[in-house]
Amino acid sequence: MKKSVIFVFAFFLLAPALPAQNYLNKIGFDFENYIVKTPKYNLPGNQYNPYVLSKAGGFGFFYERFFNNTAYSIKTGGYLNKQFGSVVSVSIPVDFNGDIFGKRASTTLFLGYSAGLSMNIMVAAVTGSVFYPYEGKIVSFDISLKKNFYIEPHAGLYAGVNLGRFCFSVQGLFDFLVPEFVSYKTVYKNDQDKEITEYNTNNNWGITIRAGVGYRF
Repeated sequence: MKKSVIFVFAFFLLAPALPAQNYLNKIGFDFENYIVKTPKYNLPGNQYNPYVLSKAGGFGFFYERFFNNTAYSIKTGGYLNKQFGSVVSVSIPVDFNGDIFGKRASTTLFLGYSAGLSMNIMVAAVTGSVFYPYEGKIVSFDISLKKNFYIEPHAGLYAGVNLGRFCFSVQGLFDFLVPEFVSYKTVYKNDQDKEITEYNTNNNWGITIRAGVGYRF
């Protein structure tokens, strides 16, 4: 047991120093979650709002190019996302990346940072009223777009493992200055069985999580 613990500890300690060839290009695909905080306004009926727990999912392809000084790189790509259960968008990020621990172009393990912008293009939105059961109540809601295009900045961390020509990576970003791009209406009945109509929108921040695999050349 002690030998196993020592081996694992030694691997994580020495892996960044293991020799690996520099590859200046990387292509691959990521699974992505781009989740924008909702709702923006804390209204009395938010506990019945189907968008309080905003969910998102998507995937896309990326290309990363290292500079001759391999501590820095530019990463871009295209991701198809679905948010709020009904809004479909295309995200095109441009990230500047740098090293913190290890070297992303050469060492086995690495940790870096990312900062950049993401262009978001709305391609579809399912609008109109539907029914959503919540704690025995019938709630109707609909959603519409306030913007068809917006740009938001983000910053965060970029980590992964290089295994020969392949790389497994994860990227966690904090999105800020997100504009109000959706508007939604929620209708529910309160404890007195009175119908309440609530209007709200998205908040101005969110998170992006990407995890995927790339090929280095």
